[in-house]
Amino acid sequence: MPKLKLGMVAMVSILGGYLIGGLLYAQVNLFTNGDFETGDLSGWTTFTTGNGTLGTGYPQVASFDTNGDGASTMSAQFSVGQADTTISSPDVPKYQGGGIYQTVDLAGGDYSLTVEIAAHDSGSNFGNGEAGKFELIVDGQLMDSHDFKQINSNASKHSLLAAMPGMTAGAHEIMIRITRPAGEANTLTQYIDNITLKNTATTDAQDTTDPAEKCKGNKGGNRDSGNSGGSNNKGGDKHCD
Repeated sequence: MPKLKLGMVAMVSILGGYLIGGLLYAQVNLFTNGDFETGDLSGWTTFTTGNGTLGTGYPQVASFDTNGDGASTMSAQFSVGQADTTISSPDVPKYQGGGIYQTVDLAGGDYSLTVEIAAHDSGSNFGNGEAGKFELIVDGQLMDSHDFKQINSNASKHSLLAAMPGMTAGAHEIMIRITRPAGEANTLTQYIDNITLKNTATTDAQDTTDPAEKCKGNKGGNRDSGNSGGSNNKGGDKHCD
């Protein structure tokens, strides 16, 4: 089982690498087809929840600006929700949908794990109150989640899932699950891109920066952006003894 190690400094480190020149993705990514540039979902296995759907004609890979930087890239596209909206039972969770997962063989150690996520309304009359909840799950353990909730008509929302799990040697299942407490909406889609997993020890070994230089600045990043114009900033100082 992974051990969650995600304090403020850890999150700042992840987001700093994610935002500065695509650092994390430039290093060795241990996933197969984590950026979907093959144009398909090769390397990934799809799944649905008990009463979930991934959407009629979904999932597929499409060009979309998932991280909100203004450039569209190949991304996994979904339109999740309840398969049967008439079911009303305390034994059946309201949030339904599905997602993708991949099993990777890892050496024991600490890893950084990031996933770019987005939701898009392509022209509904009033927007949608449930754009999608995204969950990052490692070996059945929830590591991070983000619920976009309300999205306006003809709008997009963007965010990042991130974790720093400590892994034992062996095979590990890493899953991204997307759910909504409503049926599929034909003007609403969800996106995943640049799923990255890297060994943090590898990063440390390749870092040749003068330690004194590392103490001169702060690391920070924008965790969430959306049509409401709000943001949730994470930041912190890096100190040297």
